[in-house]
Amino acid sequence: LAVSRGGPRETRGDFMPAHLDGVRHPIVACCQTHKIRNAQAELPDRVAATVRTKMRAAYWMGDVLEAEAAPVELARQLAKCLP
Repeated sequence: LAVSRGGPRETRGDFMPAHLDGVRHPIVACCQTHKIRNAQAELPDRVAATVRTKMRAAYWMGDVLEAEAAPVELARQLAKCLP
């Protein structure tokens, strides 16, 4: 299912999946979603939901330095609890 965004074809992006209509950067959104899914697939169920929540929070942080540091801290925490 695709939604026409209007404008000339040369603008690239004249069609986009309907479920991403209104998302500023749908390609980035998909990559973030897949990264979260891939991380969850490698983790035990007991920590997968927490990792998903923390990764989503990092993607939405307003401060770039804080957003870059969050996954590093998460990896440190996981290394401690998952040998």
